Amino acid sequence: MGQQYNSTSTTAAPTVTSKILIPSIGTKEGWKNSQSTRRISLKSNAIVIEEAGYYYVYSQATFLVKKKDVQLGMTLFKNSPSYQKNRTVCETMDSPHWKERTVPRTLSQGTVVKLEEDDELQIAVQPEEILDLDSMFFGAFKISE
Repeated sequence: MGQQYNSTSTTAAPTVTSKILIPSIGTKEGWKNSQSTRRISLKSNAIVIEEAGYYYVYSQATFLVKKKDVQLGMTLFKNSPSYQKNRTVCETMDSPHWKERTVPRTLSQGTVVKLEEDDELQIAVQPEEILDLDSMFFGAFKISE
């Protein structure tokens, strides 16, 4: 079984891997930031909050499970100028049953979180090698001051 991680674990958090995030979203012709009022923007591999408030943040990824004893994980992190460490916003894990053929397994999550100006959101997934890149997305939208 792969390395397990949870927010209370003493094991180090997985590296935030974003090579799989924004390029697949941001390069689609015609894609625009859904928050045209400039509340959020994109900065290389992160969503940057431009206006403080409460946001609904969400993510989804599909994995193509091809063997037994695989632990799937997806963690949404918040980085803030006021501290140097990633903070977990939400996390989901799964150990799907394998049926001796490729089995797609989708993880999704969402939560409401208070974000400050210049906070950044990033996502980490594990294991990356079985991730279906075309199925992955994450985002945020402001719901309240």
